[in-house]
Amino acid sequence: SAYGDQIASWRLKDIPKLCKVVATFGGNWDQRVNVQRPEQAERLLIDMAALKIADKVVKPLEEQGEKESRRVWNPVAAKMHQGKYGEASRIKRGIEEAQRALAAERKERGEEFVPALFKPSYSATGQPELLPSAPINL
Repeated sequence: SAYGDQIASWRLKDIPKLCKVVATFGGNWDQRVNVQRPEQAERLLIDMAALKIADKVVKPLEEQGEKESRRVWNPVAAKMHQGKYGEASRIKRGIEEAQRALAAERKERGEEFVPALFKPSYSATGQPELLPSAPINL
């Protein structure tokens, strides 16, 4: 496309008039989402209310690695559950600043970030692919 990577950041009003609309979506992301293709009737794409929430299977926090998401962000979630949003924000900023500092240190040393679980690029389906050696925490 002549527009390259710009498309990912477009808002509806940014779409050039010469682009062909192939479908429009409507509804609520947490209820029913409909799709309509040009010159076709609107139809249900997905009914979120009809879906069953899958049970989560994870190790207890104390058994998780120090960089695992649930362990890193647990203090933020705990403060939010307590209604202490200011404290949650302060802790969140601290986590993000520490992560930025680690990234800056890697960059300074000329080290590339190497993911532990996923391949650096997406598959042809657009989904992340697990590395064969991924230490899945189940």
